[in-house]
Amino acid sequence: VTHIRDGRFLASLEQIMHLCPLPASIGRVCHHPCEKDCRRGREGEPIGICALKRFVADGQHGEARDFYRTAAPAQPIYSERIAVVGGGPSGLSAALALRIMGFSVTLIEAESEAGGMPGAAIPDYRLPQGVYRREVAAMLASGIETRFGRRLGRDFQLSDLAAEGFSAAYLALGCQRTVRLPHCGPPEQGFLDGLDLLKRAKLGDSPSLAGPAL
Repeated sequence: VTHIRDGRFLASLEQIMHLCPLPASIGRVCHHPCEKDCRRGREGEPIGICALKRFVADGQHGEARDFYRTAAPAQPIYSERIAVVGGGPSGLSAALALRIMGFSVTLIEAESEAGGMPGAAIPDYRLPQGVYRREVAAMLASGIETRFGRRLGRDFQLSDLAAEGFSAAYLALGCQRTVRLPHCGPPEQGFLDGLDLLKRAKLGDSPSLAGPAL
């Protein structure tokens, strides 16, 4: 915030990126509970941390596009190889942190690209995919090896990773299951799975919703 106040926008973004690798995306989708507890709110409006992240990330992303690539060592420092299973925000963040620390990291993702739920289900009006993909690409540019289309339990087991020589595995499989309300029935009765609906809508394949137009 001090950097922004003094016009040092790039320095502000770099400060944020040390701890938050997706500032432009977070600045759009976060419901910012921190602002509810901000002490400045006792005297008026709380500090708009969420909006400030988005401000510097949108304005300075070009200058900071190589931030993670240059932060990570060109060659691994440690001999241990780490596998990260799951390419959503958690897996990406873990892989990035490990890569900057100096480990050789392999990101294994079941889908055809990294990104996880934000890329698969959050509507574009809430999180433009160009913004999110840009930040994901910057993280991967740190030197993270990727393997797409590989699902744990179907295409490989943890024992396979050990046999391949990985010293550790970080599992970031997500919690991608809709919580159904007790009174909801099957799709045949007109009850749609919310997560499935969002994914299908993202692909332009949302089902026709019956009922009067509002």
